[in-house]
Amino acid sequence: MFKRILVVSSAVLVLGACEEEEKTPISTAEHEFRVINFGLDKANVPKTELYPIEPYAASADTNVYGDEALLNIEEYYGTPFYMGGTATLSDDFSGYGKGRTGVDFALEVVSHTQETSATFYLDRDTYAELYNDLLKSDAELFLTGVIPDPNDEMDFSPTGFVTDIEVIKLLPEESYLPSEDLQAFMDEMGLSTTEREVRYNPYAYSGRYFAYEGVGQMLPQTGYSPDVVDPADYFQIDVVHRTAAGLEAWTLFFEREKFQGLYEAAKTGFVQLNAVNLYDSDLNSRYSRTRAYVREAEYSVIEPLFSTITEEGKQYMEQQGVELTDKDVLYDPYSYIDMPFFMESKAELVLGDENADTFEIQLPSDPYYKTDPFADWNHDQAYSYQIDYKTFTVSKTKYAELYALLKEQDVDVRVIAEIDQEMLEDDTSLVGRVIEVEW
Repeated sequence: MFKRILVVSSAVLVLGACEEEEKTPISTAEHEFRVINFGLDKANVPKTELYPIEPYAASADTNVYGDEALLNIEEYYGTPFYMGGTATLSDDFSGYGKGRTGVDFALEVVSHTQETSATFYLDRDTYAELYNDLLKSDAELFLTGVIPDPNDEMDFSPTGFVTDIEVIKLLPEESYLPSEDLQAFMDEMGLSTTEREVRYNPYAYSGRYFAYEGVGQMLPQTGYSPDVVDPADYFQIDVVHRTAAGLEAWTLFFEREKFQGLYEAAKTGFVQLNAVNLYDSDLNSRYSRTRAYVREAEYSVIEPLFSTITEEGKQYMEQQGVELTDKDVLYDPYSYIDMPFFMESKAELVLGDENADTFEIQLPSDPYYKTDPFADWNHDQAYSYQIDYKTFTVSKTKYAELYALLKEQDVDVRVIAEIDQEMLEDDTSLVGRVIEVEW
Protein backbone atom coordinates (compact mmCIF):
# COMPACT_ATOMS: atom_id res chain seq x y z
CA MET A 1 0.00 0.00 0.00
CA PHE A 2 1.34 3.42 -0.95
CA LYS A 3 -0.21 6.39 0.81
CA ARG A 4 0.52 10.05 0.12
CA ILE A 5 0.07 12.83 2.66
CA LEU A 6 0.57 16.58 2.38
CA VAL A 7 2.34 18.25 5.29
CA VAL A 8 3.30 21.89 5.89
CA SER A 9 6.20 23.39 7.83
CA SER A 10 5.24 26.47 9.80
CA ALA A 11 7.27 28.36 12.35
CA VAL A 12 4.15 29.95 13.83
CA LEU A 13 2.13 26.77 14.37
CA VAL A 14 2.49 25.24 17.85
CA LEU A 15 0.85 22.01 18.97
CA GLY A 16 0.56 20.74 22.49
CA ALA A 17 2.30 17.53 21.48
CA CYS A 18 5.36 19.43 20.17
CA GLU A 19 6.08 22.18 22.68
CA GLU A 20 9.78 21.33 22.95
CA GLU A 21 12.47 23.94 22.38
CA GLU A 22 12.67 25.05 18.75
CA LYS A 23 15.49 23.29 16.91
CA THR A 24 18.12 25.15 14.91
CA PRO A 25 17.55 24.87 11.15
CA ILE A 26 19.94 22.53 9.40
CA SER A 27 22.98 23.72 7.50
CA THR A 28 23.87 21.25 4.79
CA ALA A 29 27.23 22.94 4.31
CA GLU A 30 28.18 22.18 7.92
CA HIS A 31 26.60 18.74 8.03
CA GLU A 32 29.00 15.81 8.12
CA PHE A 33 27.55 13.62 5.39
CA ARG A 34 27.62 9.90 6.03
CA VAL A 35 29.99 8.09 3.67
CA ILE A 36 28.14 5.37 1.78
CA ASN A 37 30.02 2.63 -0.05
CA PHE A 38 29.49 3.24 -3.78
CA GLY A 39 29.35 -0.48 -4.46
CA LEU A 40 26.38 -0.85 -2.14
CA ASP A 41 24.47 1.83 -4.05
CA LYS A 42 25.09 -0.02 -7.28
CA ALA A 43 24.12 -3.37 -5.76
CA ASN A 44 20.54 -2.17 -5.14
CA VAL A 45 20.81 -2.70 -1.41
CA PRO A 46 17.53 -1.55 0.23
CA LYS A 47 17.74 2.04 1.44
CA THR A 48 16.63 0.92 4.88
CA GLU A 49 19.98 -0.88 5.08
CA LEU A 50 22.00 1.84 3.40
CA TYR A 51 20.58 4.47 5.74
CA PRO A 52 19.53 2.72 8.98
CA ILE A 53 17.16 4.94 10.88
CA GLU A 54 17.78 3.48 14.36
CA PRO A 55 20.44 6.06 15.43
CA TYR A 56 18.14 8.93 14.42
CA ALA A 57 15.13 7.27 16.05
CA ALA A 58 17.03 6.96 19.33
CA SER A 59 17.49 10.74 19.50
CA ALA A 60 14.10 11.72 18.05
CA ASP A 61 11.46 13.39 20.22
CA THR A 62 8.96 10.66 19.38
CA ASN A 63 8.78 6.89 19.20
CA VAL A 64 6.16 6.81 16.41
CA TYR A 65 7.49 5.49 13.09
CA GLY A 66 6.51 7.41 9.95
CA ASP A 67 4.98 4.52 8.02
CA GLU A 68 2.75 3.67 10.99
CA ALA A 69 1.56 7.27 11.26
CA LEU A 70 1.06 7.88 7.54
CA LEU A 71 -0.75 4.60 6.92
CA ASN A 72 -3.10 5.28 9.84
CA ILE A 73 -3.19 9.05 9.69
CA GLU A 74 -6.52 9.63 11.43
CA GLU A 75 -5.16 7.92 14.53
CA TYR A 76 -2.03 10.10 14.60
CA TYR A 77 -3.22 13.68 14.13
CA GLY A 78 -1.12 15.89 16.39
CA THR A 79 1.37 13.10 17.11
CA PRO A 80 5.00 13.62 16.01
CA PHE A 81 6.56 10.86 13.92
CA TYR A 82 10.01 10.18 12.47
CA MET A 83 10.87 8.84 9.03
CA GLY A 84 13.75 8.41 6.59
CA GLY A 85 13.32 9.06 2.90
CA THR A 86 14.51 10.39 -0.42
CA ALA A 87 13.57 14.04 -0.84
CA THR A 88 13.06 16.09 -3.98
CA LEU A 89 11.53 19.48 -4.60
CA SER A 90 7.87 19.43 -5.58
CA ASP A 91 5.65 21.96 -7.32
CA ASP A 92 2.56 20.56 -5.59
CA PHE A 93 1.04 23.52 -3.76
CA SER A 94 -2.45 22.06 -3.36
CA GLY A 95 -2.13 21.79 0.42
CA TYR A 96 -1.72 25.51 0.97
CA GLY A 97 -4.83 27.66 1.39
CA LYS A 98 -3.74 29.22 4.72
CA GLY A 99 -1.63 32.15 3.64
CA ARG A 100 1.51 30.13 2.93
CA THR A 101 1.51 30.40 -0.87
CA GLY A 102 4.82 31.89 -1.96
CA VAL A 103 6.21 31.67 1.58
CA ASP A 104 6.91 27.95 1.75
CA PHE A 105 8.49 25.49 -0.65
CA ALA A 106 7.26 21.95 -1.17
CA LEU A 107 9.37 18.89 -0.41
CA GLU A 108 8.31 15.47 -1.64
CA VAL A 109 9.69 12.63 0.51
CA VAL A 110 9.41 8.95 -0.43
CA SER A 111 9.99 6.69 2.55
CA HIS A 112 13.07 4.47 2.43
CA THR A 113 10.69 1.55 2.87
CA GLN A 114 8.87 2.64 -0.33
CA GLU A 115 5.55 2.22 1.50
CA THR A 116 4.56 5.86 2.02
CA SER A 117 5.10 9.29 0.52
CA ALA A 118 4.52 12.72 2.02
CA THR A 119 4.79 16.33 0.89
CA PHE A 120 6.17 18.72 3.48
CA TYR A 121 6.05 22.50 3.26
CA LEU A 122 9.06 24.34 4.69
CA ASP A 123 9.60 28.04 5.26
CA ARG A 124 11.81 29.49 2.51
CA ASP A 125 13.81 31.76 4.81
CA THR A 126 14.40 29.21 7.55
CA TYR A 127 15.43 26.45 5.16
CA ALA A 128 16.99 28.59 2.40
CA GLU A 129 20.24 26.60 2.30
CA LEU A 130 18.43 23.28 2.03
CA TYR A 131 16.26 24.70 -0.76
CA ASN A 132 19.30 25.87 -2.74
CA ASP A 133 20.93 22.46 -2.35
CA LEU A 134 17.78 20.71 -3.56
CA LEU A 135 17.67 22.85 -6.69
CA LYS A 136 20.83 21.00 -7.73
CA SER A 137 20.19 17.50 -6.40
CA ASP A 138 17.89 15.25 -4.41
CA ALA A 139 18.78 14.26 -0.85
CA GLU A 140 18.56 11.33 1.53
CA LEU A 141 17.39 12.51 4.93
CA PHE A 142 15.72 11.79 8.24
CA LEU A 143 13.01 14.05 9.65
CA THR A 144 10.51 14.48 12.43
CA GLY A 145 7.10 15.81 11.45
CA VAL A 146 3.58 16.16 12.74
CA ILE A 147 0.14 16.44 11.18
CA PRO A 148 -2.35 18.45 13.26
CA ASP A 149 -6.02 17.60 13.32
CA PRO A 150 -7.52 19.34 10.26
CA ASN A 151 -10.73 20.11 12.19
CA ASP A 152 -12.71 19.82 8.97
CA GLU A 153 -10.76 22.75 7.47
CA MET A 154 -8.47 20.69 5.28
CA ASP A 155 -7.56 22.02 1.84
CA PHE A 156 -7.30 18.85 -0.29
CA SER A 157 -5.12 17.14 2.35
CA PRO A 158 -4.17 17.48 6.04
CA THR A 159 -1.59 20.19 6.66
CA GLY A 160 1.15 20.13 9.28
CA PHE A 161 4.82 20.94 9.75
CA VAL A 162 8.35 19.62 10.26
CA THR A 163 10.20 20.00 13.55
CA ASP A 164 13.60 18.53 12.61
CA ILE A 165 15.56 17.47 9.52
CA GLU A 166 18.91 15.72 9.28
CA VAL A 167 20.43 15.44 5.81
CA ILE A 168 22.34 12.20 5.28
CA LYS A 169 23.75 12.98 1.84
CA LEU A 170 23.08 15.02 -1.27
CA LEU A 171 22.76 12.92 -4.40
CA PRO A 172 24.74 13.50 -7.63
CA GLU A 173 24.02 16.88 -9.18
CA GLU A 174 24.33 16.10 -12.88
CA SER A 175 20.67 15.19 -13.39
CA TYR A 176 19.47 18.72 -12.56
CA LEU A 177 22.23 20.79 -14.11
CA PRO A 178 21.69 22.31 -17.58
CA SER A 179 23.12 20.30 -20.44
CA GLU A 180 26.32 21.58 -22.01
CA ASP A 181 24.27 22.72 -24.99
CA LEU A 182 21.81 24.70 -22.85
CA GLN A 183 24.61 26.14 -20.70
CA ALA A 184 26.35 27.43 -23.82
CA PHE A 185 23.04 28.95 -24.98
CA MET A 186 22.53 30.57 -21.56
CA ASP A 187 26.05 32.00 -21.61
CA GLU A 188 25.44 33.42 -25.07
CA MET A 189 22.19 35.02 -23.90
CA GLY A 190 23.69 36.28 -20.63
CA LEU A 191 21.15 34.29 -18.62
CA SER A 192 21.67 32.34 -15.38
CA THR A 193 18.14 31.45 -14.19
CA THR A 194 16.94 27.90 -14.90
CA GLU A 195 13.40 26.59 -15.09
CA ARG A 196 13.81 24.76 -11.75
CA GLU A 197 14.24 28.06 -9.94
CA VAL A 198 11.04 29.34 -11.52
CA ARG A 199 9.07 26.11 -11.15
CA TYR A 200 9.65 25.85 -7.41
CA ASN A 201 9.39 29.56 -6.59
CA PRO A 202 7.11 30.99 -9.30
CA TYR A 203 5.83 33.92 -7.26
CA ALA A 204 9.31 35.45 -7.16
CA TYR A 205 9.89 35.32 -10.90
CA SER A 206 6.99 37.11 -12.57
CA GLY A 207 8.36 39.41 -15.24
CA ARG A 208 11.75 37.67 -15.22
CA TYR A 209 13.51 35.49 -17.78
CA PHE A 210 14.65 31.89 -17.51
CA ALA A 211 16.11 29.19 -19.75
CA TYR A 212 14.58 25.85 -20.64
CA GLU A 213 15.50 22.93 -22.88
CA GLY A 214 13.42 20.02 -24.10
CA VAL A 215 11.57 18.24 -26.87
CA GLY A 216 8.39 19.93 -28.04
CA GLN A 217 5.27 19.23 -30.06
CA MET A 218 3.11 22.02 -31.45
CA LEU A 219 -0.55 21.55 -30.55
CA PRO A 220 -3.73 22.80 -32.23
CA GLN A 221 -4.41 26.31 -30.93
CA THR A 222 -7.85 25.91 -29.40
CA GLY A 223 -7.09 25.43 -25.70
CA TYR A 224 -6.99 29.11 -24.69
CA SER A 225 -9.53 31.83 -25.31
CA PRO A 226 -8.28 35.00 -27.07
CA ASP A 227 -8.46 37.04 -23.85
CA VAL A 228 -5.78 34.78 -22.29
CA VAL A 229 -3.43 34.19 -25.22
CA ASP A 230 -4.52 35.53 -28.59
CA PRO A 231 -4.04 32.64 -31.05
CA ALA A 232 -3.91 35.14 -33.88
CA ASP A 233 -0.61 36.37 -32.44
CA TYR A 234 0.82 33.24 -30.75
CA PHE A 235 1.22 29.52 -31.36
CA GLN A 236 1.95 27.04 -28.58
CA ILE A 237 4.39 24.18 -28.14
CA ASP A 238 4.29 21.76 -25.21
CA VAL A 239 7.90 21.02 -24.23
CA VAL A 240 9.07 18.19 -21.95
CA HIS A 241 12.44 17.50 -20.35
CA ARG A 242 13.37 14.39 -18.38
CA THR A 243 15.25 14.63 -15.08
CA ALA A 244 15.88 12.25 -12.18
CA ALA A 245 12.59 13.46 -10.67
CA GLY A 246 10.66 12.55 -13.81
CA LEU A 247 9.18 14.72 -16.54
CA GLU A 248 9.22 18.49 -16.38
CA ALA A 249 6.80 20.09 -18.84
CA TRP A 250 6.03 23.64 -19.92
CA THR A 251 3.56 25.15 -22.36
CA LEU A 252 5.44 27.82 -24.29
CA PHE A 253 3.89 30.55 -26.43
CA PHE A 254 5.68 31.92 -29.49
CA GLU A 255 4.94 35.10 -31.45
CA ARG A 256 3.82 34.02 -34.90
CA GLU A 257 5.58 36.83 -36.74
CA LYS A 258 8.91 36.44 -34.94
CA PHE A 259 9.03 32.65 -34.96
CA GLN A 260 7.51 31.91 -38.38
CA GLY A 261 10.40 29.59 -39.28
CA LEU A 262 9.90 27.55 -36.11
CA TYR A 263 6.16 27.43 -36.75
CA GLU A 264 6.65 25.91 -40.19
CA ALA A 265 9.28 23.47 -38.88
CA ALA A 266 7.08 22.34 -35.98
CA LYS A 267 4.33 21.36 -38.44
CA THR A 268 6.70 18.72 -39.83
CA GLY A 269 7.97 17.07 -36.65
CA PHE A 270 9.07 17.28 -33.01
CA VAL A 271 11.55 20.05 -32.26
CA GLN A 272 14.50 20.12 -29.88
CA LEU A 273 14.46 23.54 -28.21
CA ASN A 274 16.65 25.83 -26.17
CA ALA A 275 14.57 28.86 -25.20
CA VAL A 276 14.69 32.10 -23.25
CA ASN A 277 11.29 32.49 -21.64
CA LEU A 278 9.43 35.26 -19.84
CA TYR A 279 7.45 34.11 -16.80
CA ASP A 280 4.21 36.08 -16.43
CA SER A 281 1.96 35.51 -13.42
CA ASP A 282 -1.06 36.68 -15.46
CA LEU A 283 -0.53 33.70 -17.77
CA ASN A 284 -0.49 31.26 -14.85
CA SER A 285 -2.62 30.34 -11.87
CA ARG A 286 -2.33 28.56 -8.55
CA TYR A 287 -3.10 25.25 -10.23
CA SER A 288 -1.15 25.74 -13.46
CA ARG A 289 2.16 27.51 -13.07
CA THR A 290 4.19 26.26 -16.06
CA ARG A 291 3.30 28.57 -18.94
CA ALA A 292 5.60 31.18 -20.39
CA TYR A 293 6.20 33.47 -23.36
CA VAL A 294 9.30 32.75 -25.46
CA ARG A 295 11.59 35.65 -26.32
CA GLU A 296 14.51 33.82 -27.99
CA ALA A 297 14.93 30.23 -29.18
CA GLU A 298 17.13 27.88 -31.13
CA TYR A 299 15.74 24.64 -32.49
CA SER A 300 16.19 21.61 -34.70
CA VAL A 301 13.61 19.19 -36.11
CA ILE A 302 13.84 15.60 -34.87
CA GLU A 303 13.21 12.55 -37.03
CA PRO A 304 11.06 10.64 -37.72
CA LEU A 305 9.06 13.44 -39.28
CA PHE A 306 5.29 13.54 -39.01
CA SER A 307 3.33 11.56 -41.57
CA THR A 308 2.33 13.25 -44.81
CA ILE A 309 -1.02 13.07 -46.59
CA THR A 310 -1.77 9.68 -48.14
CA GLU A 311 -2.08 9.33 -51.91
CA GLU A 312 -5.83 8.78 -51.50
CA GLY A 313 -5.99 11.98 -49.46
CA LYS A 314 -4.15 13.97 -52.13
CA GLN A 315 -6.56 12.72 -54.79
CA TYR A 316 -9.55 13.65 -52.61
CA MET A 317 -8.18 17.17 -52.02
CA GLU A 318 -7.71 17.64 -55.78
CA GLN A 319 -11.20 16.30 -56.46
CA GLN A 320 -12.72 18.73 -53.95
CA GLY A 321 -10.54 21.67 -55.04
CA VAL A 322 -9.16 22.17 -51.51
CA GLU A 323 -5.57 23.22 -50.76
CA LEU A 324 -5.60 23.78 -46.98
CA THR A 325 -4.97 20.89 -44.56
CA ASP A 326 -5.68 20.39 -40.86
CA LYS A 327 -2.02 21.27 -40.10
CA ASP A 328 -2.58 24.68 -41.69
CA VAL A 329 -5.88 25.36 -39.97
CA LEU A 330 -5.88 23.76 -36.52
CA TYR A 331 -2.58 25.40 -35.51
CA ASP A 332 -3.95 28.80 -36.53
CA PRO A 333 -7.76 28.48 -36.45
CA TYR A 334 -8.75 32.13 -36.20
CA SER A 335 -7.03 32.85 -39.51
CA TYR A 336 -9.12 30.26 -41.33
CA ILE A 337 -12.69 30.69 -40.06
CA ASP A 338 -15.25 29.19 -42.51
CA MET A 339 -12.51 28.15 -44.95
CA PRO A 340 -12.68 24.52 -46.17
CA PHE A 341 -9.73 22.28 -45.32
CA PHE A 342 -8.81 18.62 -45.65
CA MET A 343 -8.25 16.16 -42.80
CA GLU A 344 -7.85 12.39 -42.70
CA SER A 345 -8.25 10.48 -39.46
CA LYS A 346 -10.07 7.65 -37.71
CA ALA A 347 -13.51 8.95 -36.76
CA GLU A 348 -15.26 8.02 -33.53
CA LEU A 349 -18.98 8.67 -32.99
CA VAL A 350 -19.90 10.98 -30.13
CA LEU A 351 -23.11 9.77 -28.51
CA GLY A 352 -25.91 12.30 -28.74
CA ASP A 353 -29.59 12.92 -29.47
CA GLU A 354 -30.94 10.26 -31.87
CA ASN A 355 -33.56 12.74 -33.12
CA ALA A 356 -31.10 15.50 -33.95
CA ASP A 357 -30.48 16.53 -37.57
CA THR A 358 -26.71 16.19 -37.09
CA PHE A 359 -24.35 13.85 -35.31
CA GLU A 360 -20.86 14.55 -33.98
CA ILE A 361 -17.63 12.77 -34.77
CA GLN A 362 -14.36 13.04 -32.92
CA LEU A 363 -11.27 13.20 -35.14
CA PRO A 364 -7.86 12.62 -33.56
CA SER A 365 -5.26 15.05 -34.86
CA ASP A 366 -2.56 12.38 -34.93
CA PRO A 367 0.75 13.61 -36.40
CA TYR A 368 1.71 9.99 -37.10
CA TYR A 369 -1.57 8.88 -38.69
CA LYS A 370 -1.05 5.56 -40.52
CA THR A 371 2.66 5.46 -39.69
CA ASP A 372 4.56 3.67 -36.91
CA PRO A 373 7.27 5.92 -35.48
CA PHE A 374 7.89 4.02 -32.26
CA ALA A 375 10.84 2.01 -33.56
CA ASP A 376 12.78 5.12 -34.59
CA TRP A 377 12.13 7.86 -32.06
CA ASN A 378 13.85 8.53 -28.77
CA HIS A 379 12.35 8.51 -25.27
CA ASP A 380 11.88 12.28 -25.12
CA GLN A 381 9.68 12.13 -28.21
CA ALA A 382 7.67 9.29 -26.71
CA TYR A 383 7.08 11.29 -23.54
CA SER A 384 6.03 14.44 -25.39
CA TYR A 385 3.84 12.72 -28.02
CA GLN A 386 0.24 13.89 -27.80
CA ILE A 387 -2.86 13.28 -29.89
CA ASP A 388 -5.31 16.15 -29.88
CA TYR A 389 -9.01 15.39 -30.44
CA LYS A 390 -11.36 17.73 -32.25
CA THR A 391 -15.11 17.29 -32.71
CA PHE A 392 -17.11 18.17 -35.82
CA THR A 393 -20.82 18.06 -36.66
CA VAL A 394 -22.01 15.98 -39.65
CA SER A 395 -25.36 16.00 -41.47
CA LYS A 396 -27.29 12.91 -40.40
CA THR A 397 -29.51 13.04 -43.50
CA LYS A 398 -26.65 13.31 -45.98
CA TYR A 399 -24.45 10.75 -44.24
CA ALA A 400 -26.93 8.32 -42.70
CA GLU A 401 -24.86 5.33 -43.89
CA LEU A 402 -21.73 6.63 -42.11
CA TYR A 403 -23.76 7.31 -38.98
CA ALA A 404 -25.01 3.71 -38.93
CA LEU A 405 -21.48 2.36 -39.50
CA LEU A 406 -19.99 4.52 -36.74
CA LYS A 407 -22.47 3.03 -34.30
CA GLU A 408 -20.67 -0.26 -34.82
CA GLN A 409 -17.03 0.76 -35.14
CA ASP A 410 -14.56 3.60 -35.64
CA VAL A 411 -14.01 4.44 -39.30
CA ASP A 412 -11.09 5.85 -41.28
CA VAL A 413 -12.38 8.93 -43.07
CA ARG A 414 -11.26 11.73 -45.34
CA VAL A 415 -13.20 14.93 -44.71
CA ILE A 416 -13.56 18.46 -45.96
CA ALA A 417 -14.42 20.57 -42.93
CA GLU A 418 -14.50 24.16 -41.80
CA ILE A 419 -13.95 25.94 -38.49
CA ASP A 420 -16.93 27.69 -36.87
CA GLN A 421 -15.92 30.71 -34.79
CA GLU A 422 -18.81 30.44 -32.34
CA MET A 423 -18.03 26.76 -31.69
CA LEU A 424 -14.33 27.56 -31.38
CA GLU A 425 -14.87 30.24 -28.76
CA ASP A 426 -17.03 27.95 -26.62
CA ASP A 427 -13.70 26.43 -25.44
CA THR A 428 -14.75 22.82 -26.03
CA SER A 429 -13.49 20.16 -28.40
CA LEU A 430 -16.32 21.01 -30.85
CA VAL A 431 -14.71 23.33 -33.38
CA GLY A 432 -16.53 23.05 -36.72
CA ARG A 433 -18.60 21.16 -39.24
CA VAL A 434 -17.95 18.53 -41.91
CA ILE A 435 -18.93 19.57 -45.43
CA GLU A 436 -17.95 16.44 -47.35
CA VAL A 437 -16.66 13.05 -46.20
CA GLU A 438 -15.65 9.75 -47.76
CA TRP A 439 -14.67 6.50 -46.07
